[in-house]
Amino acid sequence: MTTGGFTSEQLLREEEVLALPSLDLVDAVEIGEICVAIARKESLELSVEVRIGDWVVFHTALPGSIEPNSDATSKVLKHCTANGVFILSAGTYNNVIRFLPPLVITDELLTDALGVLDAAFATL
Repeated sequence: MTTGGFTSEQLLREEEVLALPSLDLVDAVEIGEICVAIARKESLELSVEVRIGDWVVFHTALPGSIEPNSDATSKVLKHCTANGVFILSAGTYNNVIRFLPPLVITDELLTDALGVLDAAFATL
């Protein structure tokens, strides 16, 4: 899995920073616009989608990003399930991976699960 040089622990800390107690439409659009501005500045090829529940409130694909790949998502899901990590597929095109660990998960189990997810991405 390409992580931009970040360790799993660093990514988890970044995710904690991004967790919001509430999110309204204006916030969601602003977050999407900030992500796009950063991606353009860094010449990143990515798609950005911000959701409130099942409602897509912001979506854009920057030049160079690829179309949604539900087949790849399915392969990752099957690999993780076969190795004891249960993830969900979601999104408009069934190409989003939802990893929903319980709040009481231990650091050891989380690290193991992220290792399985990393190995799943390496098979693509």
